[in-house]
Amino acid sequence: MLIEYMKTFQHAWLIEYLRTKKSEESGQKALMKLCQTFAKRHGFSSQVTLTSKLNEFELTETQITNALDFWGYHWNTPLDEIYNMDETSIYYAIAPKKVGRKRKNRLGACDGFDKTPSRFTGKKLPILFIIKGVPGGDIEKDELKTYPLGHYYCVQENAWVDARGWDFYAGEMLPRELDRPAVMIADNFDCHVSAAGHDRKANAVVFPLPPNSTSTCQPLDAGVMGPLKSALRSAWIQNKDPSPKTAKEKRMDSIKRTITAWDSITEKTVRSSFRKAIPREFEAVEF
Repeated sequence: MLIEYMKTFQHAWLIEYLRTKKSEESGQKALMKLCQTFAKRHGFSSQVTLTSKLNEFELTETQITNALDFWGYHWNTPLDEIYNMDETSIYYAIAPKKVGRKRKNRLGACDGFDKTPSRFTGKKLPILFIIKGVPGGDIEKDELKTYPLGHYYCVQENAWVDARGWDFYAGEMLPRELDRPAVMIADNFDCHVSAAGHDRKANAVVFPLPPNSTSTCQPLDAGVMGPLKSALRSAWIQNKDPSPKTAKEKRMDSIKRTITAWDSITEKTVRSSFRKAIPREFEAVEF
């Protein structure tokens, strides 16, 4: 990967190049453009990762309806009892917003998922890291205990939240972090909203979001994941330490980098994301 090469062999030039830009975000965009131009010259094409979504009017209508439903049910719920949790994939080599392709070979590999919860008042909960591996295997027996304290870790064959991962989240993590009954805003995955899931939940009632609406109705999606991924990219680009060689080293590096990026998200950013996703007041919108 071009950026990995620059980090290893041209680190001083890379840092100076980013320093001349107006902001970290503009520096990342300029660097990515530079790499894409180089790749195109050598036969690679640049493709934007596609996601399906509703049109702008439908998204706004869904957001308003969802907010009215939420505050209709929870109008008297204290703000410090309202939480949102979201999950996102974590890469060792941070995946760009565009992927390069040549001869139909995809570039990039996913290492795992993390589930990041936060509170309406801006408080952030610890991260649940879901590591891809064999439950009961070497990672679970020997490696998890070496990971940074203060967060939660579990191993699954599939590195995303299924019923088993949700059971760990609801049965192990939430009871330790929630000191009183709470409302948990979550997407409408079956494992989040099933009757069995509700029965196992400790101290939390799930408020499921409408389908295909997370970009506007999910607080963490609406205002936190963008800054989080930007912080992850910046930390990876500027890291001058030798690249990890083993899968174990890569997992540890990815986890530490994610924790640092999560710590950099301010309470103000979290509060703004809640107000943006589930507002109590609406401005007139023209189409």
